[in-house]
Amino acid sequence: MRIYWSILLLLLTAGTGWGQSTVKGILAGNMIDSTSGKALAGATIALTRMGETSIYRSFASDEKGAFEITAVDFGYYSIQFSSIGYTTIQLDSIHIRADRYDFNLGDIKMFLQTGEMQTVIVYSEKPLVENKDGTIIYNVGESALSASSSTAEILKTMPLISADADGKLLLKGREPRILIDGKPTNLTAEQLNDLLEAMPGGMVEKIELMTNPPAEYATDNGGVINIVTKKGKVGLTGRLNFFYGTLGDANLSANISYRDKKWILQATGGVGATRLKGDNRSTRENFYKDSSNFLNTESYFINKSIRPNLRISSDYEFNKQSLWNVTAVFNMNTIDNVNETNYKNINASGALYKLSTRTNTVTGETVNPVLTTNYRWVSKKNAKENLNLFASLAAGCYTNERVFFQQFKTPDGGLTGKDSTQRQTNQNDNTAWSLRANYNKPMSKKILWSSGFTVSDNHFRNRLTTDILQQENFSAVDSLSPHFRYFENIYTLRTGVTVDLPALWRIITTAQLENTRFRFDFLSGGENRSNDYWNFLPGVTIRKEWRGSGYNTSLVYRQHIRRPVLSQLNPSVDYSNPYNISFGNPALVPQLGHDIDWNAGLFRSRYYINLSAGYNYVKDIIQRIRTLVPGDKTQLTYENITDRQEYTSSFFGGYTISRKLRLNLGAGYTYNQYSAYDREVNKYKNGASYYASLNGNFIFTDRITFETNIRYHSLADAQGRARSSLKQLFAVQTRWFKKRLTLGITAIDPFRQQEFTTFTYGKNFTLENNAFTQTRNFRISVSYNLIKSNAVSAAQKQKAIQGAVKQVRSKKK
Repeated sequence: MRIYWSILLLLLTAGTGWGQSTVKGILAGNMIDSTSGKALAGATIALTRMGETSIYRSFASDEKGAFEITAVDFGYYSIQFSSIGYTTIQLDSIHIRADRYDFNLGDIKMFLQTGEMQTVIVYSEKPLVENKDGTIIYNVGESALSASSSTAEILKTMPLISADADGKLLLKGREPRILIDGKPTNLTAEQLNDLLEAMPGGMVEKIELMTNPPAEYATDNGGVINIVTKKGKVGLTGRLNFFYGTLGDANLSANISYRDKKWILQATGGVGATRLKGDNRSTRENFYKDSSNFLNTESYFINKSIRPNLRISSDYEFNKQSLWNVTAVFNMNTIDNVNETNYKNINASGALYKLSTRTNTVTGETVNPVLTTNYRWVSKKNAKENLNLFASLAAGCYTNERVFFQQFKTPDGGLTGKDSTQRQTNQNDNTAWSLRANYNKPMSKKILWSSGFTVSDNHFRNRLTTDILQQENFSAVDSLSPHFRYFENIYTLRTGVTVDLPALWRIITTAQLENTRFRFDFLSGGENRSNDYWNFLPGVTIRKEWRGSGYNTSLVYRQHIRRPVLSQLNPSVDYSNPYNISFGNPALVPQLGHDIDWNAGLFRSRYYINLSAGYNYVKDIIQRIRTLVPGDKTQLTYENITDRQEYTSSFFGGYTISRKLRLNLGAGYTYNQYSAYDREVNKYKNGASYYASLNGNFIFTDRITFETNIRYHSLADAQGRARSSLKQLFAVQTRWFKKRLTLGITAIDPFRQQEFTTFTYGKNFTLENNAFTQTRNFRISVSYNLIKSNAVSAAQKQKAIQGAVKQVRSKKK
C-alpha cells in the first residue's frame, strides 16, 4: 500500500515543481487549409491583450498544424492566425478567467489570399455545459484536459448519471440507449463498457443527455446518451493507454486516426482483464399454514474475464452536403467463474435438519461483431433540410458450460453419499439487421416537419442441453433441454412538427406507430408461442426560453413502450441454485407508460442548475417476481404487474468555486405506488428509489489534476429494496514531456468496499441477502500521445514570429 501513496506524492510534485501551483490559461487548436484539408505547419499564432498593441505571446503550429499555448494570464485577448499566401484571421474577445481558462478552438480553416487581407471574427465561446431544446450538452472538446480521461470516466462525472447494482449506466434512474455519433451501438452493457473504457476522452467532442428523446427514439423509456466524436487532427495521430490495478485487473488499448480532405479513419482496440471476488449471505424464512422454517446460505465466488474489443470507423465526405460512414465493432468476452455455496435448512425451533454444499463452475465465450453504415445528406439551400439513413448488421455467438456438483450431508456434517452432478451446455447464435431513416423538411421559417421509419429483424437460435451424471456417464434429460428459435420483427413509422412561436416559445409534437411481432418455434422442450401487437405513441413538448438570461423551462407529455427482451422471455430453466430456480416467461406483453415531465434550468458561465418533476403511469409492468413453491424452493420469473404510478424528481447543478476547484452535484428520487389489487393480493409494497452523486475537480497546475466521484443509490421494486454502499473514486493525473505522457493513480473504494443488502417480501416468505464484493483497488495508469508537438524547427519558428510581428505593427500604423 505504501508504494501507491509514494507514487501519488511523486505525481503531485512532478512536472512543474513545488513553486508552480498557479493555474493559467490554455489555448489549443489545429490550422488547416480550407481547400485541400491539409495541415499548415509553421503558421504563426500571435496572442495580443485586447486594447494593447504589443504581442503578448507568439507561437508556430507544428507539422500536424496543431498548436497549444499554455500559462496565459487571465484577461481578454485577440488571437491572430497568419501564413504566407493565406488571408489572416483574427479572433477577438476571448475571455480567459477563473471559471473558464481552457479553450480548444478546434479547426482554424485558412483561406487562400485574395483581395481581402484580414478577417476579424468576434469569438463566441461555448460553455462547458449547455441546455439546448431540452438536451443537456457537455462540451468535452472545449476542455484541453479531456485528453487525460477515458470516455467511460467522463460519462461517470456527468449530471443525472448513476449506476445500478450490476454497474450499468443509468440516466435519471433508468437504463438509457447509448448512441455514438448519433448511431445505435447494438452492444450489450458489458461490451459497451469495454468500448467506452478503450475510447480516449480526447476523441470526444461532446456528450448529449436526452432525458426526453426525439420522435426517433420515442419508444425508449430510459432516455438517450449520444457520444459525439471529434474528426481528429490532419494527418496521422495516435494514443496508447494502459492501467493495472491491485485486484489484478488490467487494460491495454490504443487509438489511431488519420484525416485528410475527404477521409477520416479511426480505430480503437484493446484488451481488458477483470478479476472479482466476493461473498453472499442470505436468510429466507418460509411460512406455511401451521409452521415455518428457514434456509440459510453462504457462498463465495471468484469471477474472471478477458475482453478484447476493436472499433474501426471511416467517414468519407463526397461534398459539403453528403457524408458517408462505415463502422465495424468486434467485442469478445471469455469467462471463468467459480461459486461455492453452503445450504442449511433449519426448522421453526432452530434445529438444523438438512445440510448440503454445492460447487458451480462456469466457462464460456461470447463473440459479437457489428457492422453499421450511415449516409447523411444536407440541402445546400437550408441545413435544416436533411436526410439520415442508417443500417446495421450484427451476428453473435454465445457458448458456455456449467457444471454443478452437490454433496448432501447429515446435520452433523457427515457425508451421506448422495452426491449429485449436473452439467448444462448452452449455445446461442443470433443474427440481426436494422434499417432506420429520418428526414427533416422546413415548411417555413417557423415550422419544421420530420418523419422517418425503422425496420429491424432479430433471429436467435438457442440450444440448452442438461445432463446428469449416472454411474460415471452423463445422461441427457430431454425435458430439461429445450431447443428453440426466436424471431422478432419491429416496424415503426414516425412524424413530428416543430413550431417556433414569438417570445422564444416552441411547441414540438410527435407521433409514432409501431408494430412488434415475435414467436418461439420449439424444436424440443416446449410449446410454440407468438405475439403480434400495435401501439400508437404520441408526444408533445412546450418549451420557453428567456433571451440572454440563461433561463428555460419545458413541459413534456409522451407515451413510451418497453418491450420484453429475449432474456425475459426465454423459458429455459436455470438450475444453478436448486433452492432458487429461475426462467423466463414467453407470455409477457409490452410495458406501456404515460409520462408527464416539467423541467426548469438556469445556465450561466460560472454555475448551472436544473430541476425536474414528473408523473408517470405505467401499465403491464415487466417485473422479476419471486414466489415460494413446494420443496422449500422459490422460483424467479418475469411477470406483468397490473399498473404503477411513479412520482419523480431530479436535480443537477455545478459551480466553479475558484480557478482551481469545480463541483457538480446530482440527485434523483422516484416513488412507486402500486395498484390496490397488487398490494392486497400479491402483497407488493410501495417504495422509493433514489440516487445522489458528487463530482469534484481540482486543478493544481495545467499539468496536474485531481478528481473525485462519490455515488450512492437505493433501488426499490415491487417485492422489496436493494441498498448500496457508497462508491468512491479518487484520481490524480500529471502530464510530462510536453503533455504527451500522462501518468495517474486511481483509488477505488479506498474507505469502504461495495455491499448490497436486499430485502424481498413475498406472500409467504421473507428474504434478506447481503452481497459483498472486493472492490478496493489502487490502479496505476499510463497513456502516451503518438504525435510530435512543436516539430517546427527553431529557424522556421523564429522567422514566422518575426513575420507576424512586422505584419501586426504595420497594420497598427
